[in-house]
Amino acid sequence: MRGFFKTSFCVLLAFCVSVFAALPAGFAGPGLWASAAEVVDSGTCGDGLMWTLDSDGVLTVTGSGTMDDYLSTYDPEPNMPPWDAYAGDIVEVVVSPGAENIGAYAFSGLENLTSVSIPDSVVSVGSGAFSGCSSLPEAALPDTVTSIGNWAFGDCSALTGFTFPESLTRIGEGAFGACELLTEVTIPDSVEYIGEFAFFDCYALRSATVGSGVTVLSGYAFQNCGLISVTLDRSVRSIGLHAFEGCMSLRYVFFTGSEEEWSSVDVSPTDSGLLPGAVMVFDFD
Repeated sequence: MRGFFKTSFCVLLAFCVSVFAALPAGFAGPGLWASAAEVVDSGTCGDGLMWTLDSDGVLTVTGSGTMDDYLSTYDPEPNMPPWDAYAGDIVEVVVSPGAENIGAYAFSGLENLTSVSIPDSVVSVGSGAFSGCSSLPEAALPDTVTSIGNWAFGDCSALTGFTFPESLTRIGEGAFGACELLTEVTIPDSVEYIGEFAFFDCYALRSATVGSGVTVLSGYAFQNCGLISVTLDRSVRSIGLHAFEGCMSLRYVFFTGSEEEWSSVDVSPTDSGLLPGAVMVFDFD
């Protein structure tokens, strides 16, 4: 009798396996079908680049070449990206390998965007590229990007984390301005230029480290930030107008050089009272 039940069970199991193997793709269970995302619209977005938007709100850029630059709605003659009509539906952007850049204002104002994927074929992010993407929580750039354009991530009010690539040499004006939830930035030694207003009005920013490539810290760079501490390399020779104005919580300035070296740094009169007001730590390593 036990052999009979064992044989019957094996036959039943084999039958079930064969039945499920024969089910059509997309079947997810009794009465359930996993519907594949459908293409909503598509077109070109540059020299050798195509874009596709599906019904799940995923915007995918494919091909090889340079992405077009666009103009924002603030320009007298705006030139909007071809997916602008679907701006409120886009939740994810996937740029496939082959794209050489992110065009100016290409993804600006995508208020429901929560995920971005950028390949290592990209070498620059254009002005305003992701500005106003107010639901984007984090972003990372590959170690091929050398330039972040003006206001590229400005007004990304949900941005809490950002990974700066070691290849980066330029951070444009206002690049991260008004990223109100950004808490910490570590600028790699490869960066040689930080534009004015680069991190202004980052109210939650508590810590900033500026790498050794920066010799001039531009005016207004960290204006109105919630900084508690800032680390500056001995390479810094000049701190521009209002660079730390409004940083009323600043308590510590860590300087990798000596006190004598610090005395030769040209500090703007607008910050001369603020920085020495904090505890200065010299020869910081």
